Amino acid sequence: MQKRKLLQRPFVRTPDIKWENNWRTKNSRHQYHRCFEVPYQPGTLKAVNLENGTETTVFEIKTSNTLKSIRLVADRTTIKANRNDLTYVTVEVMDENNRLVSNAEIPVQFSIEGEGGIAAVGNSNPKDVASFHTNERKTFKGRCLAILRPKGKPGKITLKATAYGLTTGQIIIKIGDRSGM
Repeated sequence: MQKRKLLQRPFVRTPDIKWENNWRTKNSRHQYHRCFEVPYQPGTLKAVNLENGTETTVFEIKTSNTLKSIRLVADRTTIKANRNDLTYVTVEVMDENNRLVSNAEIPVQFSIEGEGGIAAVGNSNPKDVASFHTNERKTFKGRCLAILRPKGKPGKITLKATAYGLTTGQIIIKIGDRSGM
């Protein structure tokens, strides 16, 4: 079986960089930008910027594991009781270590209770032509989005996101009066 290779493109301030792939180290010298082929293997890939032999900047990428749960993150958890005030809820597929599973493409179903509704759903996949006005969306690169709109009176909105075999995600959005209080 042929091993997959990943292309890594670091942008650094100095010509020295150190790669650590699951505790194996490789030093290289280049002109501030270069492509490296790194063999894929689960674990941690770490790029260390070196200035005169001293580590100055570190960037790590860790592979994700088995799908475990759905996490919901809102841009705002309190909105006004105004039909034009929206909140954007990012849906993320997480592994057992609470890391984003960036290759997850799974259908997520939404349910909503309270003083609001789903204005639209999306996932940033340019090839996905599904309707924005539905209660289901397939994730793209481990994420999708639900846009919530209040009905026009104070209260709260509870959004739940479910997917087969995963722990359900839930978030509560507070709706203040029209002034936002």
